[in-house]
Amino acid sequence: MRDCDYCKRSFEDEDAYIEHLDADHHKRDLGIIDQHRVSREKSDGGVFDSLPFSVTVVGIVIFGLLIGAGVVLAFSGQFSTSESDLTGDVDIYPTNHGEVDNNAEIELVVDGDAYSLTDDYMDQNDHVYLTDDGGTLHITAEHVTVEYFLASIGMEVGGNDFSYSDGDISAISNDGGSVTVLVNDEEVTPESYEINDGDNIRIEVSTSD
Repeated sequence: MRDCDYCKRSFEDEDAYIEHLDADHHKRDLGIIDQHRVSREKSDGGVFDSLPFSVTVVGIVIFGLLIGAGVVLAFSGQFSTSESDLTGDVDIYPTNHGEVDNNAEIELVVDGDAYSLTDDYMDQNDHVYLTDDGGTLHITAEHVTVEYFLASIGMEVGGNDFSYSDGDISAISNDGGSVTVLVNDEEVTPESYEINDGDNIRIEVSTSD
């Protein structure tokens, strides 16, 4: 035990005593020897550093957990639909789900005939989906490309190639097929074109020989 020379309180060890001197007695009230002891303990990173360090470690751990939780929440909002449900590889993925409320018209034409986008294609993706009329897209996230929408309903487009296995549609450029994507009557690249509010999208597919 160590008794305080100034207030007669008792402490179990030297570290607790020195911490008491620093916390409960003003420096000018201490003798010269005790002043040096307190100063030396601080400079050596002794007992005074132990508490702040532990608090810092706990703070870092809590901060890390919060950041981790934030990342999980951010990604759950960004990708609320499993990307494994997409067909093929997609160059650009949507972000900021729920920040957009846009609509666009879409038409798929195969060998000159309109291809019906019916109930089978509706509500398959949270970021972009067909409404009841089968010709209107509702977009609820940023950076939704034509390629992404097609991938969300089982269709794959890239370069001059187009495929939809469920509908037995194949347009392979090497076999004489082709695909052209027009937005507001101008040809676009489906992998990079991000659908805007009010767009009129027409996908023209000529199947392979």
